[in-house]
Amino acid sequence: MSFTVIKHETPKFYLSVGDRESAVKVIERYYITSNAEAEVDQILMESSLKSAKIGLKQAFCTDRRFTQGSWIAVALAFLTYAQGYFALNEYGN
Repeated sequence: MSFTVIKHETPKFYLSVGDRESAVKVIERYYITSNAEAEVDQILMESSLKSAKIGLKQAFCTDRRFTQGSWIAVALAFLTYAQGYFALNEYGN
């Protein structure tokens, strides 16, 4: 029997846990670049843009990236609620 250990050494992982030095070391070790610090700054900038907060109007009405998923989530939540409600009525009596 053999065991395989996978170590996740990605710059994004180290940056997500706040370890900038390790992120720079990983970039220097695995990627061909002249400036690892600039690469880390680029990763941080891209990740901060992706995690921008959106409002309800944007999620449900105006932004096409989110509207379909938002309405599907509401429909699934309603169906889950209704299924539980009907099951309680059916078997609760």
